[in-house]
Amino acid sequence: MAPVVAQSARMLAPAMHPQPVPPMAMHPQAQPAMAMTNGYVEHRRLRRPGKGFNDALMSRLRIQLHPSIQADRRDVAVVHPSPVEPYQSTTVNLPAHHSRVFVVLMLPDFLWDREYSLWVLVDRQPLKPCMHPLPNQLPQERTFELMLRPGVNVIEAHLVAAVPAPERVPGGPEVDLEVFTVFTNLMRP
Repeated sequence: MAPVVAQSARMLAPAMHPQPVPPMAMHPQAQPAMAMTNGYVEHRRLRRPGKGFNDALMSRLRIQLHPSIQADRRDVAVVHPSPVEPYQSTTVNLPAHHSRVFVVLMLPDFLWDREYSLWVLVDRQPLKPCMHPLPNQLPQERTFELMLRPGVNVIEAHLVAAVPAPERVPGGPEVDLEVFTVFTNLMRP
């Protein structure tokens, strides 16, 4: 006759005799921060040698409330370039009634002598620039209007510009890239 074993003892039986864990599972290798799904590792990009804050392709990104929204301050977020990296990001929380905003980008004066392309995206959807200037808008500023949805909205500004011919080196980059990202959390009503 087989011995009678309680239900709780049967559940613990596998734990009484632990199996050895494979070495890879015990010590997983650290993954690089920029690893892609196909295994390609994106290297951290820095500004070209000798370039800094004043050489950034975008001087400033500003998120400004629409004039129809009553608020003490019009600017809700301002992003300035990094002196070392061509990428910059920030996070901002907005009340539910601040859903209509403008993204205002200031371009440096030296960019007028270079070929460039500018994209502004919200949740990976491109925006069209505003045709009418805002009050007090400067000539070197570009404006994009958008409606935020409740939750996190990812606002990205990408500017790619050709490297001036005198600064090009054989085998070096032919374009410069600057990316600003603003994670905008619009509170739910």
